[in-house]
Amino acid sequence: MKNYLSHYAEEFKAVRTEVIKSRLRLFCALALFVFVGVSVAYLIFDPKNFNRNEVGIWVFLTIMALVVLVLNRAVKTLIWAKLNAFLFALSLVIALAAAFVIYDEYSFVSASLFSISIFFISFVLPWGLLDIGLIGVAHTSAYIFISYTQKTP
Repeated sequence: MKNYLSHYAEEFKAVRTEVIKSRLRLFCALALFVFVGVSVAYLIFDPKNFNRNEVGIWVFLTIMALVVLVLNRAVKTLIWAKLNAFLFALSLVIALAAAFVIYDEYSFVSASLFSISIFFISFVLPWGLLDIGLIGVAHTSAYIFISYTQKTP
């Protein structure tokens, strides 16, 4: 009986790994589309306030998405699938924090955007409780960093 159940446990882990890998591809595509899309919209509608340093954030997020997608193809275990997904989630949090450092005058909305981000990240990928906690710590750390680096009152 024990051996019979372990077969199902292994199958469950394998299926969950494939789900995470599949959702990670969606997560990378959606994050890039939304992040770069919103930036391009601001560039079109308010070009005089566009900061060229933001292009560096686009490049960083795109490179991280490509790295994660390449690693995603080689992932075979659940733990590595989660770590790979966590790597891109951290990259997105870093990109958001960098955008709020560049556009300091909009840092007052960072709490709402980080809330949307943590919801988006936890909704797209099937995380466990500990995983969500770690993602929450990353968001909270980024928010505290923005709060202490904010130049405008």
